[in-house]
Amino acid sequence: MSELAELYAIHEHQRQNYAKMLGRRDELNARLESLRKVVGLAKGRLSLRDETEAFLEKVQTELNQKTISSYTRLLTALVSDVLPMNVEIGIDLYTERGLPALDIFVKQGEHKHNIMDDCGGALTNVVCLGLRAIATAKSGLRYFMALDEPDCWVAPQRVPSFYRVLKQLSEKMQFQTIVISHHDIRLFENGTNIISLTGTPVEGLRVDNSDVSTNWGSPETPGIRALTIRNFASFKDVYIPLSPGLNAIIGDNNIGKSRIMKLLRAVSYGGSDTSDADIRNGEQRAEVELHMERGQILQWSRERRRNPVNLWRLIDENGDVVEKEGTRCEGGGRVPPSWVTTVLGIAKADDLDIQLNHQKQPVFLLNSPPSQRAAVLSIGQESDYLRQMIAAYKTDCANDRLVEKDGERDVADILSRLKDLEGLKDVSNHLKRAEELKSSLFDVGPAISQAREALRKLNEGQHLLSKAKSVRSALSDLTSPPDIKEGAVRLSSARQLATQITHVKSELGTAKLIGEALENLPENPLNYPSLQPAIDAASRLANATIELNKSERVTRVLKELPSKPLQLVSMDEMKSTARTLTATNQAFADACASRGKYENERSELAVKIADIVSNMGNRCPLCHSHLEHDHFTSSGYLLEENHQ
Repeated sequence: MSELAELYAIHEHQRQNYAKMLGRRDELNARLESLRKVVGLAKGRLSLRDETEAFLEKVQTELNQKTISSYTRLLTALVSDVLPMNVEIGIDLYTERGLPALDIFVKQGEHKHNIMDDCGGALTNVVCLGLRAIATAKSGLRYFMALDEPDCWVAPQRVPSFYRVLKQLSEKMQFQTIVISHHDIRLFENGTNIISLTGTPVEGLRVDNSDVSTNWGSPETPGIRALTIRNFASFKDVYIPLSPGLNAIIGDNNIGKSRIMKLLRAVSYGGSDTSDADIRNGEQRAEVELHMERGQILQWSRERRRNPVNLWRLIDENGDVVEKEGTRCEGGGRVPPSWVTTVLGIAKADDLDIQLNHQKQPVFLLNSPPSQRAAVLSIGQESDYLRQMIAAYKTDCANDRLVEKDGERDVADILSRLKDLEGLKDVSNHLKRAEELKSSLFDVGPAISQAREALRKLNEGQHLLSKAKSVRSALSDLTSPPDIKEGAVRLSSARQLATQITHVKSELGTAKLIGEALENLPENPLNYPSLQPAIDAASRLANATIELNKSERVTRVLKELPSKPLQLVSMDEMKSTARTLTATNQAFADACASRGKYENERSELAVKIADIVSNMGNRCPLCHSHLEHDHFTSSGYLLEENHQ
């Protein structure tokens, strides 16, 4: 059957290969379908490339114009409300070195004028205010501005209009604004939170204001509720309540109003915006607290010769340090921890102060590079999204071209492989024919197996017949068998004789041992006296020895008693101790008397035992071994105990 098994194995191997080839063909067909789909989509996108890019460019232009138009309208409205000028503020957006760039100008008719070079300071103040509000709104930071003398170039008669516009801007855009001004309180509209600073820097400034706590409404409303300042520059210990909308901090010149801006920078930025010079003269530590929404307080302190010199901490309404996302809001260093910017919402944009202006730097953005203007104002941010979309679309087009090129090559390769597999149909027919032959072989197989089994049994029979012939030939050469009956009788007699010899030998050995024992006996019997007196004497000696041991133990106990009398604290204890001593002394005397008596009896008994042993010839009457005199006089054992 080995030939059939080999044929079966070959057939199974060919069948498995055929199954693999079918799987490969199906895989190639699926891959071909997927490639044709991907290549078709890529070709479709490439066919729409020009139209898509034109559409994106159009959307970008429209969005830029919409954003610029809203900014120009706001700036123009601010200028017209503050200044008696019929001008339009214009913005041009273009690209500079691949980045968005802005030009801001004044447009009169067909003419464009540079604001910094061709226009007055009052217009510059108003435009800078509008640009700062736009930048703050676009920054994603807190809607908060602190402005130090923002009207520095505005004519006195136009100051009320300037602050009226600023108040309206703050309310409309929901800004909280602090302005520091030296102007009279009457120049500000009603509804403005006026905070008057009086006093001198030496004695410490004082604060005069009204209660504005009811202006906040909900505790969740964003905003800084108040400032607490201790030992910071001209402020000794003051509390400044703030309101939503416009807050005006007013006071005489040179009393330290601008220190408000300095402390806001110190809390917000740290670094070079604060130093030990901010700590009030004669004090070791300066502290500022910003009371925030939800009852939280942002604390900042600076202490001389402390490391770290600046510390920030955020506490809740219960005075506990706040934790945000597993971070404890407490830390120090030259610059504030990252959580300070998150909580306070005041930061620089592109290294520019957009929320906190400096008194001596009133110009904002107009003197900055065009690309920085666009970045700070986020003009072009929306268009930048579109540019990113256009760039991504161009990248997709480049990828589509690669897909088209590589896909078509892969499709051609797959088609070539599928052509090579077209012969699988003939292979299938051959396998079916082989399967039929295999079935016919299964019918012949049992007959072949039976024939091979019969052949095997015939070979075994022939082998056994050959061995039988060899045995018969060997038996024919043997003589007649010998008579073994006489030998068996002789063998039985020999075995009986050996048993008798072994028995006699054993008896002779026993007799020899008895003879050796008899030779050691004396020729004449000894006349032994009675052993009873010796046994009685030995018994009394043992009892005396026991009593003597007891006396020795009592003596040892008495020796362990203290040599000095005990110090008793009561008469009852003294009487009890006396009775104990009397009984102990009596017991000791009795023991001594018993010991002497027993020692005398022991000596007498030892003499008697020695006489008895001598009369016995110093030999044991039982085993006839030699006895030593000390065996009885010193050990105290009885004869019968030594022979049990």
